[in-house]
Amino acid sequence: MRAVLSGGVCIVSFSAARGEVKRVSSSDSGSPVSIAVWVYFCDKSPDRHSAGIVSPRAHARRRVAGFPEPDLTDYAITPAYLRGVEAAGGKLRRCFKWENAASFELPVAVVQQVKLLPFVKKTERVGNYRRKSAAFAAKRCARMMLNGGMYGTSFEQLSMLSLPQAHEYMRHLHPGEEPAKGVRIALFDSGFRLDHRCFRHLHTRNAIKGMRDFIDRDSSVSDPDSVADSFAHPLTGNDVHGTEVLSLIAACDPPHYCGGAWGADFLLARTEDTYFDSLTGLEHELHTEEDNWAAAVVWAESLGVDIISSSLGYRRDFQDTIVLERENGIFDTVVDYRKSDLDGRTTIVSRAARGAIERGVLIVNAAGNEQYEGDTSLSAPADVEGVIAVGSINGGGALSPFSSLGPSADGSLKPDVVAPGQQIQLPDILNPGSTGYTYTNSGTSFSTPFVTGACALIRQAFPLITAQEVREKVYRHCRFLPGQTTADTRYGRGLPDALRSCMQWDDEVFLSATDTGGKPLAGAAIRYGSENMLGFTSEEGTAIFRLPGEKPAGIAIVRGERMRSVTIDSTPCRKEVVPCSLLVAVSTGSGRPIPFVTIWYRSDAVERSTVGDSLGKVVITGFFPGPVIFTAAKPGYIRSDTIHADLGEQRGTQSLCLRATRRPLFEVYPTVIRRNRGDRLIVRYAHEDDVTTVERRVHASIRSINGTLVWKREITTDGTPVTLRWEGDCAGEGRAATGTYFLMLLCEGKRYRSKFIIAE
Repeated sequence: MRAVLSGGVCIVSFSAARGEVKRVSSSDSGSPVSIAVWVYFCDKSPDRHSAGIVSPRAHARRRVAGFPEPDLTDYAITPAYLRGVEAAGGKLRRCFKWENAASFELPVAVVQQVKLLPFVKKTERVGNYRRKSAAFAAKRCARMMLNGGMYGTSFEQLSMLSLPQAHEYMRHLHPGEEPAKGVRIALFDSGFRLDHRCFRHLHTRNAIKGMRDFIDRDSSVSDPDSVADSFAHPLTGNDVHGTEVLSLIAACDPPHYCGGAWGADFLLARTEDTYFDSLTGLEHELHTEEDNWAAAVVWAESLGVDIISSSLGYRRDFQDTIVLERENGIFDTVVDYRKSDLDGRTTIVSRAARGAIERGVLIVNAAGNEQYEGDTSLSAPADVEGVIAVGSINGGGALSPFSSLGPSADGSLKPDVVAPGQQIQLPDILNPGSTGYTYTNSGTSFSTPFVTGACALIRQAFPLITAQEVREKVYRHCRFLPGQTTADTRYGRGLPDALRSCMQWDDEVFLSATDTGGKPLAGAAIRYGSENMLGFTSEEGTAIFRLPGEKPAGIAIVRGERMRSVTIDSTPCRKEVVPCSLLVAVSTGSGRPIPFVTIWYRSDAVERSTVGDSLGKVVITGFFPGPVIFTAAKPGYIRSDTIHADLGEQRGTQSLCLRATRRPLFEVYPTVIRRNRGDRLIVRYAHEDDVTTVERRVHASIRSINGTLVWKREITTDGTPVTLRWEGDCAGEGRAATGTYFLMLLCEGKRYRSKFIIAE
């Protein structure tokens, strides 16, 4: 065997027949060469007390999943076996009791000896991990308008999966409960800091149910205290990525920002050991640590977790690459996995994920950011059939250029779903008191928590269903993206719809109605046919009802004596009923738009007003179709006559002209021009608006007090203000002398005159 290490070459040869190990050469002589190895043992201790603690919550979830108990996999690994490997020179890293295995740091020279121990079944190399954040994604800050009420800048990205609407539905279903209340979610990442204002509610209600650092072997998952304030330290900021991912699920800071399932409880595990080199500007991914992820799965499962959300993936190495040369001359990379290994069964993380799924845990994992590798470019454990592997799309629904492609090596459809993952709005984690949620990042890391939030809401809506049934509800109501006609290895099944997945009945309708200006239409009756009353809209303008009869079907929204018909094509569904509208374009007779004009109008027996935009356009809205009476007004213009029009299901357009009442603009300054200061004469002119003339000729001239022509200029204007400048020069005769002068202007038969003086 020969091992090649980056940063130093070590060649080790051995004879399998004799079991001899001989170190041939090393470029790093003087220090033993070690590798991380999984050691699988032959049997377990029959002592039931060695099984460790599994919470009642975990037992209850296992019973729902049909997992047999008691189970041999819960027995602890026999301590004598662990001591035996340590006696051979191994340093224990992590135990994985589900497969009766433990990972050790072993000198290369003793690996073969460990294989020959009587209680060892086999050994296997440990792979490495890679965080699933787009390599080219950079943070940037931009000013954003708040929208979506309590959601602020997070509203649009959450709405792509109907998460705000699902929150509203859950408030109807469980009044007073926060989204995902009672659901326990575990997140695995490089660390988490919880001092940002969007996480205050987690501390208030004691929502963090467990924290474990599998790197430092303690319960602190943020930056080590020794480097928290040292910005030059390579570990500073290693917890930013995990915190950003957590915010997309757990943040609650209305009206600025909210995540998808902030009412859940959380387990936080630091499983990734990474640091940033400030000298090279590179983020280092260290060798091994795949076993940390598997150990975190066992830990979280024992504490009764419902969902594991992981934005990590295992496939490619960055440092400390080790290559083994076997006796047949074939090289095998110690830490890299081939595409054929991504079959959902080969890697330790995939096997750990399968074990958790068997025990009823739902796992949502990033698909990966290696689209450049082509088909089967996803990473483990996204290759497991029961893991929801999440790809990335942009705000328009197009596949992100980095999102990994399927299928898995065994032919399973991957990714399973997609979610927004480009330029995602995030908190400024390094500024914990900030309300400026305007940082952005990209990657399937940030697609994953959106789907996790949707799954948590489904779990809240259906607390007794299995993890498999949650997945089926997610998949059943996915929407195809533009250009997608079937499930494929790019988009998977499409974009999840959290609202439809949470609905209790297949014939259920979630209706939201907005009145003028986007305000909720409250108190409207929902009728089916002439006699069936289905319900009323709430103060939020929403109604939830079951639709009797076949689809498509017509319902009527009634308020007072007004009625609006709505067609329901299929169920379950979300139906948004938006106002009827009329577009009014206001301009002068010459066609020039009049900006920011006010429209006073009467619709639905209520008088309102609205202000147009910079292009002179105004949208008049009303929930019910019907007549509208309006008039336009703006200072400087004659108020229009009263106009009659109709609000309809399709937007209509009405053009309107206003005549100006202002006087012509005529300004000349300064009235005293001093040569020693370099003054020049400024003339500003604008003709009053005229409904028949488009272009006008303007003649300007300057004459001395005795009538001599000093300067003249002719221009064409359409009525917009023009500015003329005179530098004090006479036509062909140099500078004008000191004295009194007159500026005269002629336009459309109207004359204007102003006197000024030139002085030294």
